[in-house]
Amino acid sequence: MNAIVKIHPRSIDCDSNSVDARELHSFIQAKQQFSHWVKNRINKYGFIENKDYIIVHTKRTGNNATLIEYYITLDMAKELCMVENNDKGREARRYFIEIEKKIFTCKQSKPPRQTKRSHRRTRTPNQATTR
Repeated sequence: MNAIVKIHPRSIDCDSNSVDARELHSFIQAKQQFSHWVKNRINKYGFIENKDYIIVHTKRTGNNATLIEYYITLDMAKELCMVENNDKGREARRYFIEIEKKIFTCKQSKPPRQTKRSHRRTRTPNQATTR
């Protein structure tokens, strides 16, 4: 499967993967300018900062302007794709569903972590120590 939108290892709430909203906006060919689109979608659909998305301020080199980036959870990305209601949105939504299936399958196939056990024998208070 070709990467439609890059998945970033950036944690948001309980999700360990996220999507750059600007990349998603570009891929799904949203009609509005990015900052208006993302703010309108957040307000209209009730997304919550630090639960559904995080905001990252980045200084640009050259003109010293601050770029505001939105990283969104896969669930938020799927919902944004769905409400965009176009072919690119449907394609991206199916892509995110496949990514989640792969993540879930990988987590299920990993053996449980084993803890290190102490090799020392512990004694209960009733045990007599004889030498």
